[in-house]
Amino acid sequence: MNYLEILKKSMKITWKHKSMWFFGILIAILGSGGSSPQLQYIFRGRDFTPQNTGRFAQQIKQPFNFLTPQIIIAILLISFVFVIAGVVLQYVSRGALIGMVNDVETVGGTQIGRGFKHGWSTWLRLFGISIFIWIPFAIIFLLVFGILFLPVILAFIKQREVFGFALLFLSSLIFMVCLVIAIALLTLTHSFAERFCVLEKRQLFESIIEGYRLFRSNPGSTLLMWLLMLVINMGIAMVTGVIFILPIIFGFFPNVSSLLAIVLLLPIVIAFVFAGGIYRTFVFTVWTLFFQELKNVAVPVKT
Repeated sequence: MNYLEILKKSMKITWKHKSMWFFGILIAILGSGGSSPQLQYIFRGRDFTPQNTGRFAQQIKQPFNFLTPQIIIAILLISFVFVIAGVVLQYVSRGALIGMVNDVETVGGTQIGRGFKHGWSTWLRLFGISIFIWIPFAIIFLLVFGILFLPVILAFIKQREVFGFALLFLSSLIFMVCLVIAIALLTLTHSFAERFCVLEKRQLFESIIEGYRLFRSNPGSTLLMWLLMLVINMGIAMVTGVIFILPIIFGFFPNVSSLLAIVLLLPIVIAFVFAGGIYRTFVFTVWTLFFQELKNVAVPVKT
C-alpha cells in the first residue's frame, strides 16, 4: 500500500476538480457545529435579595414579551425545517463527494450536477448508516460508563477515599482505552460502509456489514492510514488554532473595541470555512481512493 501516493493523488484531484469544493464547504458548514456568544457576570451576595431577584427576572422577561404561543410554535417549526434541511444537505454532500471522486477515477472528470445525483440517491441510506452505527455506540457508551464508575461513586460514598481514587484511575484508564479502540473501529467501519453504499449501491445493513468485513480483512493498513490522517488532522488543527486564537486574544485587550474584534474575526471565519471545505474534500478523496485500493488487495474474510 503506497500511502504517500494516495495522499499526493488526493491533493491533485482536490485541487484540479474544484466543483467538489462546493460539497466540501457544505460539509464544513453543516458538520462543524456552531457557537453562540457567551455572557459573563460576577454575582455578588446582594444580587439575591428579593428586590433584586424580582427586578432581574423582570429584565429577563422584557425582551421576550412579544413571544406569543403562535410565534413560539412558528419559530419551533421553522427551526425544525432548517434542522431537517441541514441533515439532508450534509448527507447529500457526503454521498456527492464520494461519487465525484469515483467519477474522476472512472471518466476523468465530474460536475456539481453529478454530485447532486450521487448524493440525492444515497443520502437516506447514508443517514441510516450513521444512526445504526452511532446510536448503539452511544447507548453502550453510557452503560459501560455506568458500570465502570459506579464502584468509584460507592467507594467515595463509604468514605474510602484511597480505594476510590485507585478505582477512579483504573476505571478511567480502561474507559479511555476502550473508547479509543471503539471510536477507531466504528469510524473506519462507517467510512467504508458509506463507500459501499455510494459506489457499489449496497443497502443499509449490507453496507455496514461489508464495511466491517473490509476493515477486518486488512486492519494493519487501515489503522496505519487512520493514524496518518490523525497526525495530519492534529497538525492542521494546531496551526489553524494558533491563527484563529490570536485575533480573539487581541480583541479582548481593553484598548480594542468589540467592533474591531468582529472586523478581524469575520474574514478569518469565512476563510476558515472555505479552507475547511477544501480540506474535507481532500479527506473524502483520501478515504475513497484508499477504499478502492484496499478492495483490490484485501483478502476476503470468512464469517
